[in-house]
Amino acid sequence: MIRQYRHGAKSIFTELPCGGIEQGEPPERAAARELLEETGCVADTLKALPVMSPNPARYSNRIHTFIASGTRHVQQQQLDARRTLSRIPPLPQVLSLIDSGSFSQALHVSGLFLALRGRGLIPTSIPLGRKLQRLLIAWNLGSPRNGSKNGSTFILSTPGSRF
Repeated sequence: MIRQYRHGAKSIFTELPCGGIEQGEPPERAAARELLEETGCVADTLKALPVMSPNPARYSNRIHTFIASGTRHVQQQQLDARRTLSRIPPLPQVLSLIDSGSFSQALHVSGLFLALRGRGLIPTSIPLGRKLQRLLIAWNLGSPRNGSKNGSTFILSTPGSRF
């Protein structure tokens, strides 16, 4: 995992290795390049996961996530002074980092979820009992109503839910 300062939040965040795609560069090549630069590793295979839109209401960018398999260390990582690299801890520890707010970069948490699902560690189908059929979960991420200047409220519901 990488710890680096993010100017927008004026804070240091724990993140997965990541980076930008250069003009004309295929996403898989960018993933391989960033993996080598940030970890010093190469992968035998990179498996593409579903492409995500971080905020389609405002932006047209896409997030490409890959699972790197058969990784091996071949060189020193090439990190700038603003970043430090550590090994990815075991999954229970990563989940604890999420729970504590230490690993809170939403795009990276969603990438982790996709990778776990891609590895078969999260079921693709979860049967819901009768009491859960009308499950409604709302996250309030800040709105003018609660004093925040920016934010959105996200609502997830199961099929057949009534509002």
